Amino acid sequence: MKRFALIFLSVWALAGALNAQAQAIIPIYSFTNGPSGPSSLTLGPDGNFYGTSSSGGSFYSGGTVFRVTTNGALTIVVNFDGTNGWTPQGGVILGPDGNFYGTTTDAGSSMYYVYGTVFKMTTNGTLTTLAAFDFTNGAYPNTLVFGPDGNLYGTTHSGGANNDGTVFEMTTNGALTTLINFDYTNGAYPGAGLTLGPDGNFYGTTQAASVGYGTVFQITTNGILTNLLNFNITNGIYPGPLILGPDDNFYGTSESGGSGYGTIFRVTTNGTLTVLAGFNITNGNQPNNLTVGPDGNFYGTTVGGGTNDVGTLFRMTTNGTLTTLYNFNYTDGNSPYGTLLLAPDGNLYGTTTGYDSNNSIFYKVSPCGAVTKLAVFTSVEGANPYASLTPGPGGILYGTAVSGGIYGDGTVFQITTNGNFAVIANFDNTNGTSPVAGVSPGLDGNLYGITYAGGSNNYGTFFKVTTNGILTDLYDINGTEGIHAVNSLVTGPDGNFYGTTAGDGTYGDGTVFRFTTNGTFETVASFNGTNGTNPYGSLVLEPNGIFYGATAAGGSDGNGTIFQVTTNGILTVLTNLGYTSEFAYLTADPDGEFYGIISGNFFKVTTNGILTTITNTGPYTTASLTLGPDGNFYGTTPSDSIFQVTTNGEVTTLANFNYFNGDLPVGGLTLGADGNFYGTTYNGGNGSAGEVYRLNLSPQFVDAPMNQSVLIGEGTTLNATPLGAGPFWYQWLSNGVPVIGATNSEWTIGELVTNAQYQLVLSSVFGSSTSSVAYLAPVAATPSVSLQPNGSVMLSLATSTNFGSRLYFTTNLTPPIVWQPLYTNVGGGNWQYMDTNAAVVGSGRFYQLSTP
Repeated sequence: MKRFALIFLSVWALAGALNAQAQAIIPIYSFTNGPSGPSSLTLGPDGNFYGTSSSGGSFYSGGTVFRVTTNGALTIVVNFDGTNGWTPQGGVILGPDGNFYGTTTDAGSSMYYVYGTVFKMTTNGTLTTLAAFDFTNGAYPNTLVFGPDGNLYGTTHSGGANNDGTVFEMTTNGALTTLINFDYTNGAYPGAGLTLGPDGNFYGTTQAASVGYGTVFQITTNGILTNLLNFNITNGIYPGPLILGPDDNFYGTSESGGSGYGTIFRVTTNGTLTVLAGFNITNGNQPNNLTVGPDGNFYGTTVGGGTNDVGTLFRMTTNGTLTTLYNFNYTDGNSPYGTLLLAPDGNLYGTTTGYDSNNSIFYKVSPCGAVTKLAVFTSVEGANPYASLTPGPGGILYGTAVSGGIYGDGTVFQITTNGNFAVIANFDNTNGTSPVAGVSPGLDGNLYGITYAGGSNNYGTFFKVTTNGILTDLYDINGTEGIHAVNSLVTGPDGNFYGTTAGDGTYGDGTVFRFTTNGTFETVASFNGTNGTNPYGSLVLEPNGIFYGATAAGGSDGNGTIFQVTTNGILTVLTNLGYTSEFAYLTADPDGEFYGIISGNFFKVTTNGILTTITNTGPYTTASLTLGPDGNFYGTTPSDSIFQVTTNGEVTTLANFNYFNGDLPVGGLTLGADGNFYGTTYNGGNGSAGEVYRLNLSPQFVDAPMNQSVLIGEGTTLNATPLGAGPFWYQWLSNGVPVIGATNSEWTIGELVTNAQYQLVLSSVFGSSTSSVAYLAPVAATPSVSLQPNGSVMLSLATSTNFGSRLYFTTNLTPPIVWQPLYTNVGGGNWQYMDTNAAVVGSGRFYQLSTP
C-alpha cells in the first residue's frame, strides 16, 4: 500500500504603491552666447582692440567687454551680470591712467532703480563701478570723453529734472555732477556722447527739440549750454555724434532726412551747417559715425541699404564726393554699427552687428578699400544645441551646436555626466554649417553626421569626426539628392548610414538616402506626395532589417504617412496618419510596435500598419519619444516641459523649464549609462545659448520586490532595481517597521515571520518611493515518509523554528475532500510524527501540512 504526502502552495497577488515626487532639471553645462551687438573699438596700450557688446556673455546675455587682436583672436574680458552693470552700448575709452572707462545703460534685476552705470576696467579685466544713475541725475548714459581737466564728461539719453536727458561731469573716483538738464526747448534725448572742440568746449547733438528734429549744441565745462542749430528734415533727422575734422570743423551724420535715408554734414563752431552728401538706399541707409582716414578722407558705414540691403562701407572726400567701397552680405557680416577705428598699421577696423551672433564680425579695411573678415563674435564652445545627445563609450555624451564655435558655424562637442565639456570639432561653412541633426556612432569608433547647410553647394555635408577631433567632409550634398537633413543618421544592417531629407529629391518631397563611411552617397527612395511628404523624423531599424518612419504630410489625406523602406529602396505605405502636424516621429518598443505623439495624439502602430490612437489629449512634442527602462516613454515639449507617458496613455508632467535651467527643449531625451535622462535646450541657461541638462527623477522602481514562496526552514533574498538620479538610500520594512541593518538594495531573510508584509523605501535627495508589498508564503518541504515494520508510518518534517504548523490527513481524495487534524507542532525545527493508525489494513492515508 502506498502512502502520499501532499504539499499545497498559496500565492498572494501583488499590491502596488508608488509615491509621486517632484522631478528636478539639473543644468550640467551652459552654452554661452558670444558677444552680440559689438560697439566701436578702442585701441589699447597693448596694441589690441577693446570694445563692448550689448548682449551675449556668460550671464543671461548681459553683455561683455572683449579684446580682439589684429589677427582676430577674441577674448571676453568681462561679463556683465547685473551686479556690475548690464547692456553696455557705447564702447570704452582709454584714460590717461592706462585704464578703460565706459558705461552701461542698465543694471539688470540685481540693481533696482539704477538706470545705467559708469565703470573703470583694467586691461586684465578688473572692473570697478564708479557711479550709478538713479534717473534724477540721468538715465541711460552714452559714450564718455575726457576733458582738458582730466575729468570724464558725457550725456544721458533721458532722465534728469525733465526726463529729457542730461550732460554730466564725473571725476575718475566717481564723483558725479549734473551740468545741465535738457528741457526740450534746448533739446532732448541726446543719442551720443560729447566731442571736445579746439576751443576747449564740448559739442554734441540731441535727437529731439521743441523745434525741428534735433539740435547741435555747445557746452562749457562749467555747464553753460548754447544751442547752435536745429535740424529740419532737409539737413537731417536724428543726428549722431560729431567728430573734429582736420579743418577744425565738426562732421557728423543724421540717421534719416535729406533725400530720406540720412545725410553727412559739416558744422562750424558757430553753428553754420552744410549738407555734404545724402543717402538713397542704393548707396546706403542710416549712416553711422564718421572716421578720418590716413588720406584725410572720411570713412563710415551704413546700417542698411546697398546691393544686399544690409549695409555699406563708404568713403567721402571733404568736398562731399561719396563712394561705396563695400556692400555687406550675410556671409561677411551685416548691419554694421559704431565707428571705424584707424589703427597704427594704417588700416581701419570695425564690427558688424547682424541679426544673430553668426553675423557679428570683426573686420579690417585696407587703404585701398579691401574688406577682410578677421573674426566672428560668437561663443567658441558653440551655441544653441538642437538635437538629442548620443551616448558613447565610457558614459560620454556627444552632441552638436547649431551655431557658435570658432567660425560661427557650429560645433561637435562631448560632455560627461558630471559636466566636463570639450569642443572636439568646429564647422567653418566649407565643411558644413548648422548641424541641426546629432551625431551617430560608426562601427569604426568614429562619429558621423550631416549638416543642414554649408559645403560647396550650401545644401549640407556628410561628415566624419574622430573622438580626438579630426573632422572630415566626406560628401557635399546637392539639391537633386535632397536638402535639409534635420535628424540623426541610423546604421543599417549593411553597416552603412541611412537617413531622410525633408525636401527636394526627384519630386521635391524628400528622400531616404544611404551613405557609406567612405563618402559614397545614394538616394534609396524618393517621396512623391502620394507616399508621403517631408519625412522630418529619424528612421527606426527593426530586427527584420527594415526601416520604419513617418512623414509630416502627404498620403491619401495629406496629413502624413507611416512607411517602411528596405535597403534596396522598396518603400511601402503602411497607413495614413489622420493627424495634422509639422513633426512626425516613431519610437520602437521591445514588442516590435511603434509609438509616437503627433499634435497631442499618442498612438501605436504595428509593423503591418494597424494604427491605434491611445489618447488624443497628449502633449505636443517636436522630438521622438525615449523608451525608459521602466517600459514607459519620456519626451519633451517646446512649451518647456518634460513628460512621461505610459503605454495606456497616462501622461504625467515630470518637470518644467524656467529659462534659468534652459528654454526650448526641441531635442529628445537620451538615457545615460548611469540610468538618468540627459537632453539639451536650444536657448536659456546661464549663457542664454542653451543647456545640457540631466533630468533628476525622483526614485522609482524598475523592478520592485516580488512575492515568493519559501521552503520552511530556509531563508530567501528580496531585491529591487531603482530608476532615477542616485545615489540611493534603502530601508526595508517588515509590517511597516524598519528592519535594523536592512539598508541595501538586497536583503537576505533568515527566518520567516508569520503573515509578514515586506516593503522597501527607496530614497534620494530628490524624494522617496515605497515599493509594493511583497509577501513570503512559507511552504513545507516534501516530508520523508517511511513505513515501519508494525505498519505505522513515520513522517519526518522540517518547519521554521518557533513557527507553528499542523498536520492533516484524509483517506479519500475524491471531492469534497475532508481533511482531519492529526497533529499540531509548536516548536518547529526538525521533527517527526508516528502515525500508528496508518497500520489499519486498507486505510490509505494522505497527508497535508499547513502553516497557519
